[in-house]
Amino acid sequence: MKFRKPSTSDSATSTAAATCLHIVDVCLACCLFVTPLWFGGRHDLGRLLYAIPVAIGVVAWGYRCWLLQQPLARKTAAHWLLLLAVLVVALQVMPLPPAVLSLLSPALEPLAPAWTPDADFPIQLGQWRTLSVTPSATVVGLGVLVSHALLFYLASERLRDERDIRRLLMGIAAASVFMAAFGLLQWLTSNGKLLWLYEHPRRVIGATVQGSFANRNHFAHFVTLGIGPVLLALSSVRRQNTKRALQSSGIQSHRVAKVLWSIAAIVCLIAIVFSLSRGGLIGLVAAGSAAGAVLLWRGLLQRHHALGIGCFLATALLAISFGRVDQIAGRYHDLASGSMEELDAGGGRREIWKANLAAAWANPLFGYGVGSHADVYAAFIERPFITEFTHAESGYLHTLTETGLVGAVLMLAAIGFVAWWCLYGVRRETDVQRLTIWAALIASLAASLVHSVVDFVWYIPACMSTTVLLAACALRLSQFSLQNCSSKAPESDAVAPQSLRLVANRWDTRWAVVGIAMVAAIWSVTTLWRPGLASLAWDRYQSAAVKERQIRSVALGNPGKPSSAKETMLPLLGRRMVQSLEEVVRLYPGHARAHLRLAGRLQQQFEADVGTSTNAIGIMHLRDAALASRFPSQAATMAWMEKAFGERSGAIRAAYQHTRTALALAPLQGDAYAYLANLTFMAPPDERDIKAIFNQALRVRPRDGGVLFEAGRQAFVANLPDEAIGYWKRAHETPGAHRLQIVTLLAPYISAEAYLQEFAPDAGIMRAVYRTFREQKGNLDTASELLPIATYAEALGTDASEQSRSVKRCAWMWALAGQIHGEIGSHEDSLRCTARAVALMPTDYPCRRSLAIACVEAGRFAEAAPHARWCLSRKPNDPRMRRTLEASERQRQAALDIDGKQRTHH
Repeated sequence: MKFRKPSTSDSATSTAAATCLHIVDVCLACCLFVTPLWFGGRHDLGRLLYAIPVAIGVVAWGYRCWLLQQPLARKTAAHWLLLLAVLVVALQVMPLPPAVLSLLSPALEPLAPAWTPDADFPIQLGQWRTLSVTPSATVVGLGVLVSHALLFYLASERLRDERDIRRLLMGIAAASVFMAAFGLLQWLTSNGKLLWLYEHPRRVIGATVQGSFANRNHFAHFVTLGIGPVLLALSSVRRQNTKRALQSSGIQSHRVAKVLWSIAAIVCLIAIVFSLSRGGLIGLVAAGSAAGAVLLWRGLLQRHHALGIGCFLATALLAISFGRVDQIAGRYHDLASGSMEELDAGGGRREIWKANLAAAWANPLFGYGVGSHADVYAAFIERPFITEFTHAESGYLHTLTETGLVGAVLMLAAIGFVAWWCLYGVRRETDVQRLTIWAALIASLAASLVHSVVDFVWYIPACMSTTVLLAACALRLSQFSLQNCSSKAPESDAVAPQSLRLVANRWDTRWAVVGIAMVAAIWSVTTLWRPGLASLAWDRYQSAAVKERQIRSVALGNPGKPSSAKETMLPLLGRRMVQSLEEVVRLYPGHARAHLRLAGRLQQQFEADVGTSTNAIGIMHLRDAALASRFPSQAATMAWMEKAFGERSGAIRAAYQHTRTALALAPLQGDAYAYLANLTFMAPPDERDIKAIFNQALRVRPRDGGVLFEAGRQAFVANLPDEAIGYWKRAHETPGAHRLQIVTLLAPYISAEAYLQEFAPDAGIMRAVYRTFREQKGNLDTASELLPIATYAEALGTDASEQSRSVKRCAWMWALAGQIHGEIGSHEDSLRCTARAVALMPTDYPCRRSLAIACVEAGRFAEAAPHARWCLSRKPNDPRMRRTLEASERQRQAALDIDGKQRTHH
């Protein structure tokens, strides 16, 4: 075949193609080094920062293919599998006919009958049309999935020979070492902010060794994924050093490289251990076991390998011995025990696993939609927790719940593909260097598979992108083994011959793959663009909400106390939250929770504004008045409200609209139905059934304390006290701020003894119970009101049940009982109880201080002195303890004087 001589334009084309190749390499590096820097990609902005380099890399690769007229889309079954996964998730957000939807999603009708026209339910709020119960979140998840698929496509196309695979693995190793070193540095110099600059509303960055990740488990997993490549780099340096041993040049540089990679391996190991991540340690053990098994199988595990591993472990343990020994020993003791009771002390992980299995059983085929877990699990969990489980604490169960059996089969098929590539490559390969690469790949992939059993690391873009790159390396290396590519020249970036251009210009399905990939890359960025921009405003709202919650919690726990300076900030924080939420819904209208939170804030704003006017009225009483008037439409209701409240009525209209929007975006939000019940007077006449609305709310949140509290409050306002008490007793069993609201609401109407008998509160709320009833009853028969609380606190301090499983809580209950006895004048009982508290916690300052005061009030000054001295040795500026010590010294001196006079008299 005769080739034409390249022209000047061919040279320019070749240069442009080489530039595109460099852009692709830079984009792959950004996925490894830039994406992890923003909470590992778990943040919406982090997802955007992940999708952008992937999209740029795919577009650059497509442009390079067009320049060279060489479409290089290699067809494999894995690509079809990824396309099928994308189509399954896309199906979840497609509108479906009601008959098809009821067949594919049988759980929708029992969970959301108000959105199923065929259901026998008193009200209908609309007709749900998609498999996903959170379609906006599913679209975002689809964008991330497309980015993962495109990254796999891009990496598998870019890796042309073994050298490219080695370079990519060295990049993964470097990213792992960088994150490990960064995590240790940030832990040592932390100011609580990400990169020392950005303050997360709910995470204190640097409290543990966690790098730039929001969770130490995800940090440890990211570092563990690079352990195999780090050891590969060390092995490669050692092998090259051996080859150059007989040469005079290059020995020193290889020795330096060997030392640096040895230090890097130790830094990674220390970072994983210091992160106190048990899942990370499990992944590390899995990685080491898998690599050792491969090397042992092929007869490559030699004495110097075992010696090197022993040196690394010894060095790491030596470094660990200089700090955090107690924390590390305590953290990993339960892991070594193998007991689930110790591994999952609170039972949360097991409960969420059971809830996911129940949810998957109820909706087995296609699940509830990607991104729906936070809305779904609460309908199935048997024991509620104050913590919200955004994920299932298991990548396998999470996938099963959100995508059903179809998604689970695709997930297992993907794992099977990767396992087959690894098994085939290891069995077929005879080259020692490639077998070492296989050991490194299998080590990291094994860590991903094992750690995902107990965590949701696959849903962290920084962790999953690294796993995708490792899978692409496994695919290409297996193809090299199959095709014996080591004997072929690598693909050239030169301009294709004219004859090949003519062939390539014809329609080819490979060109279609390149074109679809470029379009999908642009779509993924545009899909994640709005959520990424809105995420910063959402963070500002959450920061203000956390501050407000802290202020209100302090005020609720100290009823009757004059307003502090911080409480005067509440109106400012409220306006700031409304502004932030309005910005969120403007930038990203599909943010269901932002619409819901904005609806709640607008209701609070209306009540605060109306409360200062002559027409002071709460929303629930406003609702009852409007319903009693029987307005025929929302327009008539608004006309009445505008006449009564003027411009302030616009907040109610907006709150209602945002509530309906939130439900239209995600109908399984229990709080939204509570808001809708308050605003039901704004609804059409056929949607004003409050009892039916709460029936729907309790279907999706049967054990949610907040929803149960609101249901009880509705019954209380409707003069149904027995029904209200029933709801509140169920709500009281779940932790949360609603328990304090129940106490505050009931204290004016019932006695403390009746409350204790009816609700049986645990130790966590007893101090608030005491303060609330003391304030409500004032000085009227204080002893009879507070004595039952003291007796109940003593019982909690003695009880060995789960309620008082903590020694600290028992001590606090005895201290509380002593405080109450002292307040009602029972000084001997006060001394007895505070002495029990100190016996349980002798180094607790408040308990010792209370004991010193109880001794003085009981007239035992000599016994008070040592406790007062102990307290002053810790806090020398405590005026009460100084006065206590002075009083005891005066009393002691007076006793000595009396004793001296008596001796003189005799």
